[in-house]
Amino acid sequence: GQDAVAARLKRACSLLTANSVRGALHELELAAGQVTGDARPYFDRLAAIIAACGGVSSAGTAQRGSLRQQLAQWRKEGVDELMGSALWRLYSLLAGDLEEVVADVMDWRTAFAAFVWYRHPAASQGGGGGGLREQRDELAAAVCEFEKAVKRHGMGCCFRPLPSYAAKDMQRGCESERREPRDLQYNIIRSAVGLAGWHDLSCYDYSTHTPCPLDVAYSWHISLLLLAHHRGDVSASGFQLLTQQYCFLLELTGSWEWALYVALFLSDARVRGTCVRGLLLRNAGALGRRELQQAMGRQRFQSAWWWRCHAIRSERDRDWPAAVNSWLRCEDF
Repeated sequence: GQDAVAARLKRACSLLTANSVRGALHELELAAGQVTGDARPYFDRLAAIIAACGGVSSAGTAQRGSLRQQLAQWRKEGVDELMGSALWRLYSLLAGDLEEVVADVMDWRTAFAAFVWYRHPAASQGGGGGGLREQRDELAAAVCEFEKAVKRHGMGCCFRPLPSYAAKDMQRGCESERREPRDLQYNIIRSAVGLAGWHDLSCYDYSTHTPCPLDVAYSWHISLLLLAHHRGDVSASGFQLLTQQYCFLLELTGSWEWALYVALFLSDARVRGTCVRGLLLRNAGALGRRELQQAMGRQRFQSAWWWRCHAIRSERDRDWPAAVNSWLRCEDF
């Protein structure tokens, strides 16, 4: 029936925002198989339009401009009221008339994808294609248009680029008085196109992906990746503070050997030594002799720290000769 056809058309629209033109055409073919009579040629025409306009932005400017004029004419004649909402939305997406398409979208990724693949570029942007710089400029323009759309919809906008936990709070009506965070993935996109400084690590803080202040694992790995990619300075104060927080988190969750590895990114030798020594003394002393020897083989640190751990372990086991021998082997004894 009509509901089944509408569901297929909505699915086709979703696939187009994911740049799956082939999948959208398949869904359209299934929808056409459920209609009878004179409606079939309209689906064939729509399939040709999808093949011509789907999955491109600047390169499809000419086709999209013609389709926009056609939609404007249909709107004057009231054809949009005769079409179902799903079919009209599909035509609007292909024409680059995105206001109606994104109005009811609940996920910022879907809305942003519509601007990436189906926005109608300004004449000054040219025909697109080209090299890496042109593609980056197109993506930056898509980000700017997306943010303008978010501002036009105001606080009632359902596709604000919020992290998932904040989006769920918004849907439940739990608005916070704190500054609204942007999603981690969206901040990475903004940094990639030059709309945010990649060295500003606050763009990748915990609030961009989790409400838990201690959960800085993603933040640390993303920050390290960006610093390595841009040949940045890991001794920056923001990254150093984040590294200490991550060490604390790893130790709390029982991954103290990983905390030893992360501690090596501390640039100040005194701070690094204090951190590593504290991790060893708090955790390695509880290991059995065999486990301690295995850990010594995996982690190459100052032997005095390991012997101190061995001494503490021996004292706990009341193995006094081994404890004395270990203390004597400590260089700072």
